[in-house]
Amino acid sequence: SPSCTEGVSLAATIRDPTKLAKRAAFYQWPKGKAMGYSIVTTVDGWSTRYTEWVLYDKTAHAGIWNNVSGVELYNKSADPQENVNLAENAKLASAKARLSTQLHAGWRAMLP
Repeated sequence: SPSCTEGVSLAATIRDPTKLAKRAAFYQWPKGKAMGYSIVTTVDGWSTRYTEWVLYDKTAHAGIWNNVSGVELYNKSADPQENVNLAENAKLASAKARLSTQLHAGWRAMLP
């Protein structure tokens, strides 16, 4: 079965916390027949979590990216408890598109 792990050394970050090991973190979370694929990063100076909920194929162990059932976008700097989903905010359409591109690129890079 495919591995869902990816890693880099954190030694430099441990020695000097101002040196980030990565610019983004990716994770996934199952919910019913869907899988939430998330990216946590910084956009336009604010910390964010962006998630796309897609149908998940358990046989292929992969998300069906053209079957999106929901999207979440949170400004974790202003809303650390993630109470306000900004995904439908028209003013953030450009940021949302960039995050979607980064999310898809990150997950595809992890596929065999």
